[in-house]
Amino acid sequence: MITFQQFDNALKIIVDYKLQLESGDENKSLVVYVDIQNKISKNTFFTLQLYYSDILEKKLEWKDLKVMELEQLKSIDFMKLRRYRGFGSAAELKLINAIYLSSKMSDILT
Repeated sequence: MITFQQFDNALKIIVDYKLQLESGDENKSLVVYVDIQNKISKNTFFTLQLYYSDILEKKLEWKDLKVMELEQLKSIDFMKLRRYRGFGSAAELKLINAIYLSSKMSDILT
């Protein structure tokens, strides 16, 4: 059984893909956005916020977790992220699971 949020995300992906096909720009890659806000803790968010600021030179806010680019999440360098205080193995596992599940969901829908 899927949740309303998962269904809503799936519809957004389908609409984006349909618009891409209608525009004739099939070579452009589809950007998939995922919601990881409820899948990670506040402490993990604070660590990600520091990582984004230091490594990616981007400002990350709590509301941004609802529309994260999947490819950008997949590109996180966990070796660098582990260096931040407060990012332990439990936080790493939760973040990896959130990225993995979001990736699998997008693979199913696209």
